[in-house]
Amino acid sequence: RWIYDFPRIIHRDLSHGNIMWHCRNGRIRGVLNDFDLSSYRGATSGSSKQRTGTRPFMAHELHDVDANGDPPVHLYRHDLESIFYIII
Repeated sequence: RWIYDFPRIIHRDLSHGNIMWHCRNGRIRGVLNDFDLSSYRGATSGSSKQRTGTRPFMAHELHDVDANGDPPVHLYRHDLESIFYIII
C-alpha cells in the first residue's frame, strides 16, 4: 500500500516471480521488485493503454477489451486481485 500512497505507483505486473522474501532479525518480510512495467497512479501516458502483467496473475477484468480493442485502465484493485492469485 505504501508504494501506492506515497510515490503513487501501480506495479501492473505482480506475480510470484516479482516477490522476494527477506529475513532480518528473525522476521520474514516480502520485498516487491521488477518495476519495469509500473506506472504512476493517474498517468494518462500510452503505457496505461497497453495490457501488461503475467497472465495467470492478472486481474480478471484486464483480460477483456473495450469496443476499440483497448484493455481497461489498470487500477490499484487490479494489483490487489493479482496478490490474491499469488496467495492461492
